[in-house]
Amino acid sequence: HPPDSFGGAVLSAALIDPDDLRRQEVADALLGFQGTTVQEYSAFPDNLEELPQMLEKHYDAVLIGLDSDPEYAFDVVESICANSATIVMVYSAQTNLEQAIRFMRAGAREFLTLPLLRADVIGALARVSIRRSASPHGKRTSRKLFVFLGAKGGCGVTTIAANFAVALAQESGQRTLLIDLGLPLG
Repeated sequence: HPPDSFGGAVLSAALIDPDDLRRQEVADALLGFQGTTVQEYSAFPDNLEELPQMLEKHYDAVLIGLDSDPEYAFDVVESICANSATIVMVYSAQTNLEQAIRFMRAGAREFLTLPLLRADVIGALARVSIRRSASPHGKRTSRKLFVFLGAKGGCGVTTIAANFAVALAQESGQRTLLIDLGLPLG
């Protein structure tokens, strides 16, 4: 039988959904776990500039209902993911693969379908708990991936990549990781 709490950790969640019935269903599912606090918001902010004030308390997760206004919900997800390290989860009564992919690309970490299954909620909250303990709250730092690929061996790709990594570390003042996957003999 799965646990009703996550190692005694208190998880805080914000729940944004204009649909009262769906919001209440999700809130009830989350509150079924000890140590989970839920702050409900019955409307999206009027504009995205109000979003930081709305979510000024640092939540471990923000759950967003998609069915009332999917386009504005998409903008809200993008804004939250671009400006904070808060984990965003979305939920919908519709199982639309294209919509799920679109929201995941915008930064949502979970796409839940209604009605919520207990196992889905347990899994999602467990992943939130793991991510929370792995990284502190704060603004997400921008990360970039650069790939250098040579057309043939011995053309200097490793030299260019190494020099680029050094220059990037010096210019940005941040840590840089260089991984050379040029394995000898394939």
